[in-house]
Amino acid sequence: MANARTGEVLAVRERGVFSPSLPVLASGLYTATALENSEWWCIDRRLNNNNLPRVWPLDAKAGVELTLPAGTRLLVCDGALDLGVDGVAHPGDARITSRVVSTVPETDTLALVFENNLEM
Repeated sequence: MANARTGEVLAVRERGVFSPSLPVLASGLYTATALENSEWWCIDRRLNNNNLPRVWPLDAKAGVELTLPAGTRLLVCDGALDLGVDGVAHPGDARITSRVVSTVPETDTLALVFENNLEM
């Protein structure tokens, strides 16, 4: 990502990069050049009652067991998670686990996990 006015390169984004882990960018106009097909997931404060929920990235690796506690609120961005009785979550699916789930993803899967006391 580069400053559109100065051309200064500010950040290189790779799969699974979570914005809060990057240095804070001042408001302004930026140019992003995608070197390959890219997908961005954003939460718009205006469409969420002028509030931003607290979220954390979930980067689940294929073949590695993952345990999610009951009540986990997640939005799958890439890949899929078999949540047992709660079904399989695919990109764009928002789910809340009804019980503890242990799963082994078949593919690398990225998701956003929402703090439990907030609505999705």
